[in-house]
Amino acid sequence: MRTALLIIATGEKYHKYVQPLLLSARDYFVPHTAVVFSDVDDVGYGERPYMKIPHEEWPGPTLHRYHTFLKAKKYLNSFDNIYYLDADMLIVAPIGDEIFSSGILAVQHPGYVNERGTPDRNPSSLSFMPHNAMNEYFCGGFNGGESAAFLSMAEELAWRIDADTNNGVLAIWNDESHLNRYLHENPPTTVLDPSYCYPENASAHYTDKWKAAGLNVTPKILALDKGKR
Repeated sequence: MRTALLIIATGEKYHKYVQPLLLSARDYFVPHTAVVFSDVDDVGYGERPYMKIPHEEWPGPTLHRYHTFLKAKKYLNSFDNIYYLDADMLIVAPIGDEIFSSGILAVQHPGYVNERGTPDRNPSSLSFMPHNAMNEYFCGGFNGGESAAFLSMAEELAWRIDADTNNGVLAIWNDESHLNRYLHENPPTTVLDPSYCYPENASAHYTDKWKAAGLNVTPKILALDKGKR
């Protein structure tokens, strides 16, 4: 199988994270092809990004991530599986076949295990979920799955975000809000615990929640504390 690992890194704040992430992926992530989108010609050690894209002011880089992936849709269609990782993450343990999915893979948000989290309650947004929705809450920093399913999700999310923008609406947590609404309507076939989005500064607030949920959470992918760097 061919697996793509998507990374977006634009703006000086994020350039420094790319090479450590790529090196950690080579050591620990399933055999893959890194597909980097950046606004620089060199993402480290002379490596060029797959596609050069302009930097946007916040929240553009995260809000439009699925638009960015669709710019490479023809290339990405050649892969069997596609996964996205935030640039400011680091893989610290082997990631294997457990990530492969016949549909979409999602990761439980480390702060809201077995909770409804903070979905968008604004009925003007296409990310809206009513208070009585029995949803899980997933993080936006790592997701993926079978390529056709992932690209179909990307198409839908990009359309919804554009529709919101045209109506002057911004979802509360940008693309993560739209992702959670989509996954509420189209449940992921594979759900992983917060080991795959483990806060670098995880406190008892997190660990107590995980234990209460009966989860043995050990870091596999760190969500780095940008305040330390």
